[in-house]
Amino acid sequence: MNRLLLILGLSCCILSAKAQISVRAGINGGIDNCTMSDFLPFNISNHDHGPFPGNHFGIDATIKINKIVGFEVDLDKSTVSDLYTDKAHKINISYLDIPIFLRLSTNGIVAFYFETGLQYSILLNGNSKLEVADTALSIKDFYRKGLVGFVIGLGLEFKIADKLILTAGARGFSSFITVQKDNYYTSDNKVNDIYYKNNFLSKAGIHFGIAWRFQEVKTWEKY
Repeated sequence: MNRLLLILGLSCCILSAKAQISVRAGINGGIDNCTMSDFLPFNISNHDHGPFPGNHFGIDATIKINKIVGFEVDLDKSTVSDLYTDKAHKINISYLDIPIFLRLSTNGIVAFYFETGLQYSILLNGNSKLEVADTALSIKDFYRKGLVGFVIGLGLEFKIADKLILTAGARGFSSFITVQKDNYYTSDNKVNDIYYKNNFLSKAGIHFGIAWRFQEVKTWEKY
């Protein structure tokens, strides 16, 4: 037992000696192409399910435990806008997105990165605007307060200064649950004709960011 503990202790020391922990923080943003999938459609012929435009912007922080592996957390506001085929109703939904990534990257002035993880989205606002009458209707009560989904991305990092890094790539998201609450549709309520039923939100688009890398944390190797 003592030998096992000694081996584990030495292994931790070796891993720590090779680690080059660094932290960076920055801002990000991008343009998304969104769709809503109706797995259980209701009158699907009257609805245009995309693609329709969206966007996101916010802040991010990345902790790299060595030159390749890191973890990233973002705090972004995203917006989804959907226009129906009759061009009369437009839906705008906004979320606070919190994705958590495992991030893998190469080294060099120009580096390739790949990231994947889970995202939790908090509903901030939702409304439907009748273009002809120029009136807005709140639909927030019909939508879930939170979404959980899978997020993935890849792209390039450019070291434009000693501690300044520019990121350009693509990012995609797909929800595990429907955007709307279950069974909210009632055929007797004509207002609800402007909504979808059982939509799974998917987004894909371009993603940009700029970050400042802080001083690397000292490791056993430096002592």
